[in-house]
Amino acid sequence: MWGLDLAGYLTEAPPGFWNARAIFKGSHDPKKVVVDLLWDRMGWEGSLPKDTREELAAWLNTKGMKMLREKLAAKNVGGADKCTIMVSDAPFYIYADPNSSYGYLYIAAWKEPSCESVTQSELSTSPPPA
Repeated sequence: MWGLDLAGYLTEAPPGFWNARAIFKGSHDPKKVVVDLLWDRMGWEGSLPKDTREELAAWLNTKGMKMLREKLAAKNVGGADKCTIMVSDAPFYIYADPNSSYGYLYIAAWKEPSCESVTQSELSTSPPPA
């Protein structure tokens, strides 16, 4: 695992997520924030269906990483900081933390699983909880 271990941040970790350790240089200007992803320092943890991985990857590439850079700049986060930054664009989420590493940003991203719809007939035939 290269990025954040979500077990330390969430009471219930998602069944699968993407994580990375990126080269990081902070700035108050989002255009100058460097979050350089390295192909051999990122990967998938847990089990995620292929379509969920593709949706999450597309969101990260089109919106998520831009939102993360903007939030890092707004909070003026630098490599010496130990603080968790959360990006929320439901159902997608990112947690990131430089972890006082002076040059890395540890990242985890996931898509919140959707609730399965339950029909009224299923509700009426289900036994009550014990």
